[in-house]
Amino acid sequence: APRVRCRAYYSYHVRLQPEWRVVRKDGVITALAPPLTPSLPVAIDTATIEKAVAGTWVLIPFRGDKDLEVLERTITAKLARKASSDEYKQRAIEESRKTVSEFIRNWAVQAGHKDVREVHVFFEGEPVRSI
Repeated sequence: APRVRCRAYYSYHVRLQPEWRVVRKDGVITALAPPLTPSLPVAIDTATIEKAVAGTWVLIPFRGDKDLEVLERTITAKLARKASSDEYKQRAIEESRKTVSEFIRNWAVQAGHKDVREVHVFFEGEPVRSI
């Protein structure tokens, strides 16, 4: 069966516009942030595109099979589905939590809250067990 593969880079973002639920008590800030959302389209490295027919990988340029052309046209949609899946979001959530925690800590310090010891961030839609 024909296959197309390439290196993909998944990015996620958190919208700043919606109201966030934030509690600050005794130097601890706990925030419920909007959901982690994939930044689409997923970035791909076109220099790494490889195509295969009957199990043989060939670096582009490749001339031939229409099935490969169809596969190429579906890469963006397939990667978007992966990026939106719980599995892929879970892979990004801890790094995202660190980044958002740092953002909140910096914001709190700039707002004059110098007593911030800890920042806990949860994203809407996370399973309750993570809270």
